[in-house]
Amino acid sequence: MNDFGNTLRRLRLEKGMSLANLAKLTNYSKGYLSKVESGVRPASDGIARVCDGALGTNGQLLAALADETRTAMANRLPIVMPVGYTASSDQPEDGFRGDLDDYTAQFWSIFGTLRRMGHTMSPEIVLPMVLANIETVSKVLQSAKAAPTHGLVLLAARFNEYAGWMAQEAGRDDLFQRLTAEAVRLAIEAGDHELPQFAVVRQADRALYNGDGRGIVDLTGRVLRCQNITPRTRSTAWLRQAQGHALLGDRSSCLRALDSARESDEADHAETGVRSLGTTSVGNQVDVTTGWSLVDLCRHDEAIPVLHKVISGVSTDSMRSRVRFGVRLALAYASIGEREQASHLVHAALPGLRQVDSDSIRVDLKALADMLRRRWARDVAVADLLAELRPQLGRSARRG
Repeated sequence: MNDFGNTLRRLRLEKGMSLANLAKLTNYSKGYLSKVESGVRPASDGIARVCDGALGTNGQLLAALADETRTAMANRLPIVMPVGYTASSDQPEDGFRGDLDDYTAQFWSIFGTLRRMGHTMSPEIVLPMVLANIETVSKVLQSAKAAPTHGLVLLAARFNEYAGWMAQEAGRDDLFQRLTAEAVRLAIEAGDHELPQFAVVRQADRALYNGDGRGIVDLTGRVLRCQNITPRTRSTAWLRQAQGHALLGDRSSCLRALDSARESDEADHAETGVRSLGTTSVGNQVDVTTGWSLVDLCRHDEAIPVLHKVISGVSTDSMRSRVRFGVRLALAYASIGEREQASHLVHAALPGLRQVDSDSIRVDLKALADMLRRRWARDVAVADLLAELRPQLGRSARRG
C-alpha cells in the first residue's frame, strides 16, 4: 500500500465510513477505490479532491498526494535573465530614416489590436501574427541609431510576453519559455522591473494548468518576497497563490491569500487606475479567483453563485473568458449531480470552445468530460454531448 492509499484508508476508517458508502458519495466504484487504497491503481488529484470533499478532511488527501508527486515540477525550465539588448553602433548610417516615436505609437496600436483578437480567436491564429510583429520591431531596433530606442525596447518586451501567453494557451510550453525569457531580457534593458516579476507569475499559471499546487505556492512566494513589487503584480501573485492552496486543499491559506490579493488590488487601483499586465477582459479578479478556487476546494454550492456573477460581468466580446468560466461552472454543477445544468452550459459554450481553442480551458473540459462519463455512463444525452466534445478533447491538455 502506498502513502496515499494508507492515508485514504486511515481517514475513511476514522470517519467510520465503508468503501461502499465512499463509493456512493464519490461516484467511483468500490473496486476502484479498493485498488487505490492498496496502491494497485494510481491516485489522481481528481480522486483526492473528491474524497477530501466526501470525507470532510480539509485537503489532507491532496496534501498526501502532493507529497508523492513533489518532483512534478523538477523539469520546469527556469526563466533566464540574460544581458539586455543594446543597439549596435556599427549599423549602416542610412539604415533607419523614420521617426522612431511614430513607429512606436503605431506598434502600440497594433499590440492593442492583437490583445483584443486574443479574446475571441484561437491562439494558433493570433500567435503567428504576434511573432511577425516581434520580428518587425526587432528589425526596426537593429536599424535604428542607438539613442532613442528605450520605448521600442519596452514595447518589444510586451510583445514577447503576450506571445508567450499565446504559446501557453496553444500548449507550446517550450516556445512559452523562450518568449518569456526574451520578454524578461528586453524588460531589464528598458528598465522595467515589473515584467520580470510578472513573468514568474506566468510560470505559476503554467503550474496551475499542470495541477501543481506546490509549484504555484513556491513560485508566487518568490515574487511576494521581492521588495520593489508593484501592487498589480503583488495582487496577481496572491491570487495565484490562493489557487495553489486550493489545489492543495488548504482552505484557510487560500482565503488568507484572497484577502491579501484584495488589499493589493485596491492599492493598485488607487495608484494607477489601470491594469497594464495580465488579463484585460475580467473586472474583479478576486471574485474570479474565489469562484475558481472554491471548485478545487470541493465547495461547489458556494462556487456556483460566485461564478454566475463573474460570467455576467464579462463582456460578450471576451469570448475566451466567458468560455473558460462557463466550463468551470459546468464542472461545479456536474460535481453536485446537476447534469442538466452542466450540459446546458457546455452546449452554450461549444461555439466558443471551437473558436478560441484554448489548451488551458481544455484542462477543465477534460475533467468535466471524465466526470460526466463516470457519473452518467449510460445516459444517451451525455453520450451525445461527449461525442460533440471529442474534437476538443482530442487535443493537448496538460492535466489529467
